[in-house]
Amino acid sequence: MSKTNVLDFLDSSTVDDLRPSIVLFGGESFLEQQALQRIVELYFAGDDVPYSRFDETAEWRDVRDELATRSLFGGAARLAVVTSADKFVSRYRGELEDRVASGRNKGILVLISKSWPSNTLLAKAVVKHGLTIDCRAPSRGKSVDTKRVLAWLRSRASETYDVQLSSEAARLLLELTGVEFGILDQNLAKLAVCTSDKKVDAELVETAVGGWNTMTAWDMVASALDGDTAEALVQWDHLLQAGEHPIGVFAQVSFILRRLAATTRIFQHAQARQHSMRLGDALVEAGVRDWPPGAIRRSEKQLIQLGRTRAGKLYRWLLETDLALKGTHSSSHRARWCIEHLFLRMAAELRPEGTRTTRP
Repeated sequence: MSKTNVLDFLDSSTVDDLRPSIVLFGGESFLEQQALQRIVELYFAGDDVPYSRFDETAEWRDVRDELATRSLFGGAARLAVVTSADKFVSRYRGELEDRVASGRNKGILVLISKSWPSNTLLAKAVVKHGLTIDCRAPSRGKSVDTKRVLAWLRSRASETYDVQLSSEAARLLLELTGVEFGILDQNLAKLAVCTSDKKVDAELVETAVGGWNTMTAWDMVASALDGDTAEALVQWDHLLQAGEHPIGVFAQVSFILRRLAATTRIFQHAQARQHSMRLGDALVEAGVRDWPPGAIRRSEKQLIQLGRTRAGKLYRWLLETDLALKGTHSSSHRARWCIEHLFLRMAAELRPEGTRTTRP
């Protein structure tokens, strides 16, 4: 287990998998903390033994000395953790390379780094002599491995909160929350309190997790797709005033628009093959449910309102927005503008001439 995904590490790791040098990377703080907790449990055999934590300002000599010092509590040698370690790694790359390559190390050094390029000498040395744990969502190809995330959700619900999460409830919870593990865990805790029989179904998820904010987000996107940008922006402001962060809301926005983008692609591919297909059938094939009743018909009207050209650009718009939110527009006030720009692109006033009733 020289390199592994964090969910696999949490599921099946043993004390024999630990190495003197361990790297946690990916920037998903909840998963990083879960992995660190598992390392501590394995290393100290469940005992509540203190360990040292350093931040990015740490000096190498202090970390080295800490690892070389015998624990006052006996048993295992020291464990030292450097959080936000990107700058620490840059400053002491040579010392770290020597430590990893030597193979004669006391204690365990855990580096928690947001980025970890795999082509560096240090990264290659850790793969060979240490343990690298990828703390991002598991992937399959270029997409998130949704099946694996759903399995984790149901396992977490059972083992941590002692509730049975149905498969339908797990899917709905993931749809409403997005792939945000910390928020998913908070929602599991909320559901565990709300259920009286230790069973969680989709209806309970809709009631306890959906709530006012989620319904407002769905209504907001619906208004934007209807072409009513003014109403969408009013609801957007309500969400922001309620304390919602733009990046969190974008997960719900993205979920809805991705299905319409998929519908457009399915419909256009059928047309290219000269196959007759109703727009409603393409929506169903893309996973759109007729809930609440009339949702399919409203989605048809929304796609017609967008028109072929704009509906065909939905995937690109979502990618541009996602990249901006993770980069130049990550701050809350710039992220707000980013979402507003996405809504403006769907405004009825911006429909190209001659596309008022054109299907995708």
